[in-house]
Amino acid sequence: MLALSLLKEQSIDFIYIDGGHDYQNAKNDIVQSKRLINKTFGIICGDDLELAPSESLIKIARNNMVTDSCVLSDDGYGFHPGVCLAIYEEFGNVNLDNGFWWIFCKEGDFVLK
Repeated sequence: MLALSLLKEQSIDFIYIDGGHDYQNAKNDIVQSKRLINKTFGIICGDDLELAPSESLIKIARNNMVTDSCVLSDDGYGFHPGVCLAIYEEFGNVNLDNGFWWIFCKEGDFVLK
């Protein structure tokens, strides 16, 4: 995390996040990525978002913020609560395909397309 703080703002066009799964690590990675991404056009993406954030998942995630492994949703599917909650708080919705997620930054806005 220290190395990220040394990089210049808006200096990176593509960021792939693959770090800790607990909330604090996931949140820090996303916050730093938002600072570093090229605001004209950039992509932030990562893995380990098994399920799209929903009201029920966010409730479970808030009760499991320090967990680094998967927990079960109400439907019995495993997901990483820290990753889910951090993405939800920082972006709301993201594009999602088989656990891989991505969002575009265009002219300073984070958008799905």
